[in-house]
Amino acid sequence: MSGATADADRALAAATAAASEDSQFVEQVASAVAMLADDMATQAGALAVLEAAREDSHAELKRTQRALEVARQELHLCRVREAMLDQENQSLRRELELARAAAEEAERNSASASAAGPTGVAATRTPTSSRPVSGDTRGGARPMSAAAGLRLRASAVRLPPVGASRDGGGGAGHLGELSTSLRRGGPGGRRG
Repeated sequence: MSGATADADRALAAATAAASEDSQFVEQVASAVAMLADDMATQAGALAVLEAAREDSHAELKRTQRALEVARQELHLCRVREAMLDQENQSLRRELELARAAAEEAERNSASASAAGPTGVAATRTPTSSRPVSGDTRGGARPMSAAAGLRLRASAVRLPPVGASRDGGGGAGHLGELSTSLRRGGPGGRRG
């Protein structure tokens, strides 16, 4: 009996040891599975982060493409405005050249008029004999008073020496002629 009990104890001990080893193995497998699950969860999280980053990159790419298209349109508008400004600049240069040429021509004319001196100015004045008298406003001249007209006519009459006349007589006869001449208009005046 004692021999069979001893064999049974050894068999029980061996079975217990085998069970213990199996239990440890199961625990190790369970731990490995848990670690694998954690690793997979981590990888899943990283994959989700990468997916979000990919979507963000895709959206950023679209925004960049839209901004590039807007920049191209603005560049085209800038080139059009540059062409218009170039044309306007050329027009302004032509106008400046014309204005400069006109200014030079005016300066030459002014120099020529200055070189002509008072003679050139005097040549354009109205002769004394053709100036309008009282009440005559032709040619834009200012009306002359009656007294001024009489003085003008009297200045145009050549007076002989005192005491002499056309017929050799006294000065009274000449005064009569002067009065008659003034009534008729006199030399240089209008005749009625």
